[in-house]
Amino acid sequence: MSLLATTLLLAFATQAQPPQTKPASTPASVVAIGCLQSATANGQEQFTLTMKDTNAAAGEVKTITYTLSPTAAVDLKSHVGQRVEVTGTEAGPPITAETDTTRTSTPTGTSGRTPKVETRTRTDIEARQLRVTAIKMLTADCRVP
Repeated sequence: MSLLATTLLLAFATQAQPPQTKPASTPASVVAIGCLQSATANGQEQFTLTMKDTNAAAGEVKTITYTLSPTAAVDLKSHVGQRVEVTGTEAGPPITAETDTTRTSTPTGTSGRTPKVETRTRTDIEARQLRVTAIKMLTADCRVP
């Protein structure tokens, strides 16, 4: 009888294993460099960091502004007005806006012809939220690139 009980226990033990679950994926780490600014809204200080990427030859400007929320170990307030590198994870999807601008002008020519000049500009703006886990000062002043 003990052989039968042992066999049944082994059979149930192999069948009763809990299902395998995949560990939750951790959000990818994001590194952003820019000028740290602060403002007060609804009585609370809020921090932002803006990154700009300008391709003047193509007439394109891309701006990413992060609204920052620090973890307990990060002091953002002491870095306001500085060019910094922040590391963290994004909290939620970005909000985007795009504009395309075309300007046409007709300058007066001296050859009797009137040329037509067309200028195109594209602007992309993204607003993102970043949970900051680390900050590093790059320069003490935002005016220094």
